[in-house]
Amino acid sequence: MPIDASAAQEAAKRIYAMLDLAEAADAFEFDAVDRQIGRIRSAAGPAAAIVVPNRHVRTCADMLYRTRTLVTTRIAPGDLHAMERAVTDGAAEVELRAPGGIALDVLTRAAQRRNVKLACPDDMDIREALGRFDAARIRFAIVSDAPDPLRQAAKTIVAAGFRLGLKVTGCQTLAACQAVYDTISDAVGEAWIWPGTLRFDASETLHDDIVGHLRDRILSRPVGCGVRPDERRH
Repeated sequence: MPIDASAAQEAAKRIYAMLDLAEAADAFEFDAVDRQIGRIRSAAGPAAAIVVPNRHVRTCADMLYRTRTLVTTRIAPGDLHAMERAVTDGAAEVELRAPGGIALDVLTRAAQRRNVKLACPDDMDIREALGRFDAARIRFAIVSDAPDPLRQAAKTIVAAGFRLGLKVTGCQTLAACQAVYDTISDAVGEAWIWPGTLRFDASETLHDDIVGHLRDRILSRPVGCGVRPDERRH
């Protein structure tokens, strides 16, 4: 069901702060990273994080130093050298790929250094996966936007008292993000979502859709100039 204009603007403000701006492709080059950072600066405020290749972590961390947007990078789970380099260069979070078969001590070691995001394995019961993640102090479990697994994941986390958040993949529009928000809110209550417990994997398409809803209300000039509400001239 479409969101009306006023509700969409309120939802856009809420969801924007939960976005992880996604790495476009393995061939991601710095001009694309620079464009993503420009998107952060031109919108209503900081996104939650920007996902960049390991080789761009230091530069992006420097560029975003005075914002509240975190720098995240994706690495192979067994590449501890890459993890150490990313942490040294300023990555606040790491996403580990291909979670199946990672030893618990490796996960725990990673989680001691930075926030770690890890996908729930397809071949593992979600409750078992979340229990394993919590034991290793993983910060975010990455799950799809399918409603039933989302409800189960949120209810499992709350019932067990796990200190886990959820990063949701698959949303391409503001309406899809709002549907996820509503699903989780209905399952465990809106208070669980704040602060910082829910993230969305955000492609440029999703980011543009959300900023489009923000533009008329929050910016007095076209997106790109970074005008905030208190900077308007009447």
